[in-house]
Amino acid sequence: MKHFEHPLKHKPSELLWRMMLAFSVFLLVCGLVLSSWDTLLPGLAAIYRSPDVLISDYFVIGGMGAAMLNAGLVTLASLLLTRRLELTYSGLSVAAILIMGGFALFGKNLVNCLPILFGNWLFARYQKEKWNKYIVIGLFSTCLAPFVSFLYNALSTALWLRVAAAAGIGVVIGFVVPALAPHTASFHMGYNLFNVGFAAGFVAIALMSVLRGFQLDSGSVMIWQKGFPPLLTGLCLGALVLLFVWGWLLSDRELRRLGRITRHSGRAVADFVFMDGVGPTFMNMAVMGLLAIGWLWLVGGDLNGPTLGGVITIMGFAAFGMHPKNCAPIVAGIWAATLLLRYQPADPSIQLAALFGMGLAPIAGQFGVVWGIIAGMLHCAIVTTVGSVYGGLNLYNNGFTAGLVALILVPLIQSFKKEA
Repeated sequence: MKHFEHPLKHKPSELLWRMMLAFSVFLLVCGLVLSSWDTLLPGLAAIYRSPDVLISDYFVIGGMGAAMLNAGLVTLASLLLTRRLELTYSGLSVAAILIMGGFALFGKNLVNCLPILFGNWLFARYQKEKWNKYIVIGLFSTCLAPFVSFLYNALSTALWLRVAAAAGIGVVIGFVVPALAPHTASFHMGYNLFNVGFAAGFVAIALMSVLRGFQLDSGSVMIWQKGFPPLLTGLCLGALVLLFVWGWLLSDRELRRLGRITRHSGRAVADFVFMDGVGPTFMNMAVMGLLAIGWLWLVGGDLNGPTLGGVITIMGFAAFGMHPKNCAPIVAGIWAATLLLRYQPADPSIQLAALFGMGLAPIAGQFGVVWGIIAGMLHCAIVTTVGSVYGGLNLYNNGFTAGLVALILVPLIQSFKKEA
């Protein structure tokens, strides 16, 4: 029997574009069905006015529908921008665009991301390069978008000065992070998949230190919705099943092609689209999304803005480094740490650590299960304290922590292996 062959099977960039466009539409539709329409605009307004300090759950601030609508708008805008710039889509660009949608559920919106992207455009102009060379890093750089929102809300000056200061700090971020990110990658040698979050953490520390010198401090925030909304859960599970079936069809209905992805350590650069094809990548994205939701349910966690953002982020990086085999030891290590430390697996910070700690998956993939568990335990211990250094204004807090863990652990592992 002749297998069905998708007409775009040999055009991966176009297939990725269509998948991400479908994902954007899914988020927008969820926004329209999860809340009454008369609450959407007031909810979006509340989201745009929020200071966005970690952890600020947009499900609480603007309502579930408005949060999903914001995520859809941010994802679609990012996708259309990259399309306009004629970007060739890859596993990394999938990760960048999906992480935009994920964090648009708890910290990013069209307003606070715009100045950073403008700064990214200025950096490209300064380098005399096309913008599409830096746009992916620019999208990741919006992890510092809370600085824009916080400064606008924190100042008690004239409106024009608040707007100018907020926009100005965003432009600075967008200009500086792309210059720093290539250098921080050498610190962890590709073992932290969230490299821009690591670079942005250093920028955030510097900026927060300056702001504190002017008596401006963000303090701690915990806005968190409890529970597993049944309709949202059903919509997400249904979408993941459809994505898996799509990938299965593109893989000539051969499930074993999914298993080939697990041969890779995940160490950057690990672009599964180019290594194994679009079909297996779609299946891996779906499986990772299902496993992430399953883990949240198993530990008695929640499906809200931050955790769904984590699930979406994992799906994005399942095209660029993450798979079940290299992620499981990291999650096991984080769970093991809760048995020794004062935390519970269902604590908000630990739920996020288990999801975003998978940025350390290459350590498990390269050095084995034991070192992966150790990396997860160390990540759990550090991530719960490091956020205060920059006042919760780096959305990729786990990315910065993962960079520190890799910076400490990888040289030790390599040293022990040499001695052995």
